[in-house]
Amino acid sequence: MAAGGTTLTLNLIHEYRSRHKTPMQVLMEFCSIHDYTLQFESEPYQGVHNISMMYAFFTIVNNTRYPQASATTEQQAKENAAELTMDSLIQSGQYYEELIDIPPSTLLQSEVEEFDNECDIIKKISEQAIQEIKLSLDNVDIINIISPIYAAILYKRSTEQLNFEVACIGIGSGSIRARAACTSNGTRIIDMSAIVSTRRSFLRFLYKELNVYSNPETRDTSIFQNESLQSGLIKLRNGVKFHLYTNVSPNGDATYKIHEHHNLNMPLTSIQLEVMNSGYFYPEMNDGGHLSVKQPLCNGVIKATELSQTKNTNGHCMSDSDKILSWTVIGLQGSILSLIIDPIYLTSITVGSNYINESMSRAFIYRAIDINNLLHPPYHVAMPLIGRPTNCIPIIHPTHNLHGVNWTNGDIYPEVTHGEWGTIHNFSPSNNCINESRISKTSIFTQFQQLISNWIDDRERYQILNKYLLASNSRQPSLETMTYREVKDCAYVYNFNKKLLQDHLLFKSYGPWIKKPFRVDDFTITI
Repeated sequence: MAAGGTTLTLNLIHEYRSRHKTPMQVLMEFCSIHDYTLQFESEPYQGVHNISMMYAFFTIVNNTRYPQASATTEQQAKENAAELTMDSLIQSGQYYEELIDIPPSTLLQSEVEEFDNECDIIKKISEQAIQEIKLSLDNVDIINIISPIYAAILYKRSTEQLNFEVACIGIGSGSIRARAACTSNGTRIIDMSAIVSTRRSFLRFLYKELNVYSNPETRDTSIFQNESLQSGLIKLRNGVKFHLYTNVSPNGDATYKIHEHHNLNMPLTSIQLEVMNSGYFYPEMNDGGHLSVKQPLCNGVIKATELSQTKNTNGHCMSDSDKILSWTVIGLQGSILSLIIDPIYLTSITVGSNYINESMSRAFIYRAIDINNLLHPPYHVAMPLIGRPTNCIPIIHPTHNLHGVNWTNGDIYPEVTHGEWGTIHNFSPSNNCINESRISKTSIFTQFQQLISNWIDDRERYQILNKYLLASNSRQPSLETMTYREVKDCAYVYNFNKKLLQDHLLFKSYGPWIKKPFRVDDFTITI
């Protein structure tokens, strides 16, 4: 394949990833460049949704058939089929032969100008937000004992928006004492890592936006819009994108054999940037992939297979790499919010130091790629862009737990959480004298209950949701009396896809997904 053709293909896929062109436009141009035949063929809809008028199409590119896609209009079904085809072409890697032959560490060319790389912008905005949070703590003693590891989720409300906004931030590392986790019943944060704290803060962000959406006077300012025709659930507005930043490489599979890699934090070159922005992955699938768990009160991980033999899982949480993998498949919104909204996926993941494409693309995406066509729509294996800033500063992991911080857009103060007990720290500016963090399971479940109670005036919506819940759990008379676990169990489409993922990982010998004790979720909330 000619070098010019390869470069042009990378540019096309960058346009596809950034949505500068529609999937169909990119696919048609791709086929034109390589003189490939392209056909769109219709066939009967094969899905789980009971919709009488659903169009289904698949593509045939150069005599190769690609997966079926569906929608309620013929044009959208074709567009969805083009998107699945482009994802499959990118995953195959067959159009990057010349670049694959050059090890990424040896790609040398002129250095990248500052902020040519969007990851630099994401890093800068995240760092600025972290500095503002530390200044607002106004307590040197606290600042000195919080973890140096942080993560943030940024977003844009539309494709026209130039600047990123910060949705939420999490600071922290490790998991709490096993004894504290054993007595949690939803009131303690068991996993104190920055990435998990950020995701739990993100749930609070979604509830805030859902409250805005539920008010007819403010609905137009929300990130959500009317129900999806495919799922019947509330969906994101077109153009809303979320981006994860972490200043360290997530523990677990993403850092497997990291000691064998050298010069990971050297400045990025222009060719490396071009390959990275194209969305091309080159996962190492012949080694690694193991599920792993964090150990209480330290930042080390062990293989999940080793822990499963001890039968004692108190205080042990799945690694950050494994958590990100699950969000790539079943979304960031979690099981309970999946009763209300479509799954929400990350558009990009920026890693601030020790970026390894081979390990991270395997850890975050390719361990699950085989189940993409088995997932119930609208769930799928997402393909977030995985990148790094131009200049990276290595972060030293603390050897023991330090305290954490969480903040969600709209909060007056950040909240400081105790690294050993998973509760609010005495010095936290947001101390509510209850000792329970606002990102604990009970606090977040309370927000769900409050959201539903606000919908009682909208009788039709409330009755639909209540009927849906009762159909999944007929023992309970109403939503208000169900436990946290019982409400989660009602999300049967989400749970089907989650179990499919976990069974697949076990089948591939990556290991078992370690579950927390049942009692952690066995609680109710009265509002």
